[in-house]
Formats: sequence, structure tokens, C-alpha cells
Amino acid sequence: MANNIFISFIIPHRESEDVSGTAKLAREACEKNGIECEIYAISGNHPTKQRNICLGLPLKGEFVYFIDNDTCVTEKALAEFKRVLENKGPELGVLGGPTLTPETDTYLMKNFGAVLSSPAAVGKISSRYSRQGKFRETDDSELILCNLLVRREIFTKFGKFSEKLYPNEENEFIFRLKQAGVNVYYSPDFSIYRSQRKTIGNFLKQMFVYGRGRGEQTRLAPKSLRPGLLAPSLLFLYCAALIPALLLGVSAFFALPLAFYAGLLVAPLLAFFPGLLPAHLYPVLTFSAHIMYGIGFLWGVIKGRYKADNIDFTYKLNKVEK
Repeated sequence: MANNIFISFIIPHRESEDVSGTAKLAREACEKNGIECEIYAISGNHPTKQRNICLGLPLKGEFVYFIDNDTCVTEKALAEFKRVLENKGPELGVLGGPTLTPETDTYLMKNFGAVLSSPAAVGKISSRYSRQGKFRETDDSELILCNLLVRREIFTKFGKFSEKLYPNEENEFIFRLKQAGVNVYYSPDFSIYRSQRKTIGNFLKQMFVYGRGRGEQTRLAPKSLRPGLLAPSLLFLYCAALIPALLLGVSAFFALPLAFYAGLLVAPLLAFFPGLLPAHLYPVLTFSAHIMYGIGFLWGVIKGRYKADNIDFTYKLNKVEK
């Protein structure tokens, strides 16, 4: 079943970004596993449209593997793909796994990765950033588009990514597939490496953009919303109301939920990532991530137009040869 496998890689990137190293690693990982491949890199300013343009090409692969310009594909990940394909055969529709923080990242970047991979901080989404559990069926909450492999015929049957969304286009797409009964899997061993943001400002912007993307996805597909995703926005609204409420003499009991929340932030320090996270970083980064995600979510829901609709799209397609 797993013989004569052909994968089509799609790498969207900015024009200033070099993808030659990423393409080289992907090709080497394929060769070590006896997998044939082709690699398309497409530069531009709208990754969703860039991916969709590549999906419109006469791709040779039975599977399409979406990675980013800084994704480090591993030999182990493709070996796991072959194992899953051997076991699942035609049942395999979508396979994803975590994107891990490299050891070469700076101390601050590793802190960002630690927050994102903490179930206490981000819940089920943490599976996108750390190996968790066993191979299993899953949904969009555990999968990320910089490490996502999809059977090509699925796009013919169910359409491409919604170009109204960036990010969260994969979340809406996978939700659509799950509604149609497509088998979607997560494997902790289908893992790649990808560096975290380099500065606190970029990390907070990342959280805001993720929240905005989820808010816009909710507008596009209201049934995709899970109650837990509202928590960061409720936290933001509560904190925004807390200071004027206390100044106006409202009972101090109004602050009790914040005290409970602070306890939840501090508690993981007793067991989480010993030797990695100083006491002041994990709670502050986690709180900041929640607030920025919550603001972004509200912005995405309330704002009249989709952010992606405002982009004056340009692109340049390139097939990466050996």
C-alpha cells in the first residue's frame, strides 16, 4: 500500500524569504523514505490564495503536503506518514502533527514555545506544539497548516481553502471535512521543527492574529465555534471592567475570579518545564497571550470586512528543482 508514494509539497512565502533550505530538507526526507516528490514555492502576500493557486496546478502527488518557508521536515515524520498510510490506506484523508520548537531557538523563543505547548495555557491547541498522546482521530483544534498532509482528491470533492480567511483557513477547511465524514488524524510522531517568534511584540501580534482569524472563521462558519474559545475574550472584558468597578466601590468579591485565574497561571510552575521557565515569564506570557487572543477574536467577529479581502494580491510561482 505504501509503495510508489508521490507527495506534492506547497510552500507559500514572502518574496524576501528563501525556501531553498526548506525544500532541500523536504526532498532529502522523501529520498530517505523512498518517496517521490515535487515542490512548488509561491511567493506573495496572501498565503491562502497562494496555496489555492498551487492546488489548481496539474499536481502529480496523491497527497499534498503543506509546509511553511521555515518548516524543517524530518525523515521521522515521513516514516510515520508511510506507517499510517500502510495501516489506514484509502481511509487516510488528512494527517497532521505538532510543530516543535528547535533546540537552536533562543531562551525567549523557547518560552513562547513552552506557553503554546502547555495544556494549562492553551488547552487542546497545545497538541500543535508538542507531542501529546497517541495516534488518533482529531479535529481542527490539534492541527496546523505548516505541517498538514491532505489527500489531493479531497480538494476536488470538497473545494479549496476559503480565501476570506488568513489565518484559520485550515480550521474552516478541516471543520468542513469533518462535517462531511472525512477521516482526519493526528500523530505525535508526524512532527516537524519550526522556530518561534523572536520578540515579545511579534509573539503578542501572533496571538492577536490567531484570535482575529478564529473570530472571522466564526463569522464564516458559526457552527465551528466551541465554547472554550470564548474564554480569552471573556477574560479581556472582565479585566477591562475590573478597574473601574473597583474604583466605583463595587465589592472586592468582584476580583475573586481574577485571583482564581492568577492561581491557575502560577500552579503549572510547580510541575511544568522545570529549569526552563522563570517564575515571572510563564504567567505574564500566558496572561498576555490570552488577552491578545481575546481582543483579536472580538475584532474578527465585530469588524465588518474580512482582513484577507483587503489585500491587493500579487504572487510569483516557482517549481523548485533539484
